[in-house]
Amino acid sequence: MPELPALSPISNEPLSVVLLARRTGEQDLLPLLEMWRNWLESQKRVYELLVVVAQPCSLPEQSWYRRIVSEPGEGTQLRVGLSQAQYPLIFYTRAEPDYRPEDLGRLLEQKMTPAGKSQPEPVIDHVHWLSACRVGMPLPLWLRVVRWLWYPVSVAFFAHRPQPVPGWVGWSRFLSSVAAWFFFGVRLHDPSCPFRLLRRDILTHIPLQSTSAFVHIELLAKANFLSCLMSEELPLNVRPGAASDEMRAIWKDAWLVLRKPTFGSGRPASPPV
Repeated sequence: MPELPALSPISNEPLSVVLLARRTGEQDLLPLLEMWRNWLESQKRVYELLVVVAQPCSLPEQSWYRRIVSEPGEGTQLRVGLSQAQYPLIFYTRAEPDYRPEDLGRLLEQKMTPAGKSQPEPVIDHVHWLSACRVGMPLPLWLRVVRWLWYPVSVAFFAHRPQPVPGWVGWSRFLSSVAAWFFFGVRLHDPSCPFRLLRRDILTHIPLQSTSAFVHIELLAKANFLSCLMSEELPLNVRPGAASDEMRAIWKDAWLVLRKPTFGSGRPASPPV
């Protein structure tokens, strides 16, 4: 990894965990919350657990988590949840069984050896953002053939060895990743993956405009525009679900962010430290 600008160490700071309960029934939420609570307690670190529900529900109040009621829409839920998070390090994901706390542990445990150092250090101490990608679906045959044909061409003519494609995300998400790269400069395999660990201070400059699931790409696009540092995606053994049923809202949000993006407190001259 090339030499990176120095950021303040954050890996041992208190952690806010935001869980987005989109369609999860109340009877399923408590076991999920207990799973997250048990894992967080095992980490011996200061934390808060927030669950954002899209409508009032009878989920009982407990001292070990906060229930936040939001208007419907994944983007709206995330905006409300992030605004309530109070600790320097924030993680968010969906309140669904596929997204497990052990994988958050893998994000926190990612290491790198900075230039001039002899010992590996947590990656999050040197970047603003860590993200994951879903690789639970095998690559289709046609994509394996294309890669096999492209590899020698790339090496011979561009002196570049393409990295292995981690997994297939389905046609709709593949096309959305191409669009995210073309229109927003986001070069990730799965830019809509809702599994992120980030520094809270970058959110000052990234007000969320999306009300739909496009919010995950919006966050990446604005962080990329602000030159925030991101690491490579962490593969998750998760199968992407069916395409969203709110495509009209997603396209509306994409057009809004592309046409008139907003940045809180103005665009900083350099990424926040």
